[in-house]
Amino acid sequence: MSNISDKTEKKYEQKFLSREHTGMLRGIAIIIIVAVHFLNIYTDFSYFSMFAGVGVSIFLIISGYGISESYKRKGLECFFSDKLLKIYLPAWIVLLVFMLIDFNISLTGSLKSFLLIGLKAGWYLQFLFILYALFFISAKLFKKKYYILFLFVPLAFIFIPSQLWAEQAVCFSAGVLASHFCLSEKYDKNNFRYFISAFFGCLLLAASAFAIRHHLPGFYVFNNICWLVFKTSLAIAVILATQFVKTSYTTKLFGYIGKYSFAVYLIHLYIFEIIFKYSFTPITIALAFVIIAVLSIVYTILINKLYTSVKRRMKNEQT
Repeated sequence: MSNISDKTEKKYEQKFLSREHTGMLRGIAIIIIVAVHFLNIYTDFSYFSMFAGVGVSIFLIISGYGISESYKRKGLECFFSDKLLKIYLPAWIVLLVFMLIDFNISLTGSLKSFLLIGLKAGWYLQFLFILYALFFISAKLFKKKYYILFLFVPLAFIFIPSQLWAEQAVCFSAGVLASHFCLSEKYDKNNFRYFISAFFGCLLLAASAFAIRHHLPGFYVFNNICWLVFKTSLAIAVILATQFVKTSYTTKLFGYIGKYSFAVYLIHLYIFEIIFKYSFTPITIALAFVIIAVLSIVYTILINKLYTSVKRRMKNEQT
């Protein structure tokens, strides 16, 4: 009897930046991105757009954290093959399918698809590929001090013409550094107040950056820095806030969404474009989200099976 009461009274605790925590963050991030893209279609209010970048910032932070944790466990083993199979192969398949739907197959189009130029929101995958390549180079050059290059990478990206890349300049690096300095292991109940202070500090930074950008428009580097601070600060605030979720049900719900977040990211804009081109009613809106959900689940299952099959074949060939 006492064992039953102990189980029911036991509070749910989530380790900071654990697999469960990052899974929940992926779910939250994709909800933010899809909601903003939908609102951009539904309304003409352009200010929604800046919040999509917050979702992307969350993805980049946990991507940097994840790749660093993976490197600490197994080094650079299967580094590029894993990335190609898990990220870029699914993206190429989606792009090819929708090119076929549009009857837009050509040599130029095929080359663009290989470079992810024609993919909607493909800038993120191009940016991620460069970050992965930089991580590989840094790990090769500096070994255990693999993070060194990422102390300087943000400075380079801030000054590039691509506003989308510049606004996300520090996020991947932040994830890499968070992993290196073992923030997940240093978190405990005793430093709760520091996390709360950091949370409100991030909100204050985001509000200040938005106010400065709004009232003091400047040249592109100044604008990039303002949006970088705004989006990165909000993303970190979300990461900190979700650490204090006290119910496993919330974590599991967002974690389940996060499981299919990459497929949702790849296809949702195509579905919006195809369906809303003909009609924009409550029925078509509901239909669009149902199609996105079903396709994302099916596509993720198929890609996972393909990945497992290819990895098994590669392993057999090596042995």
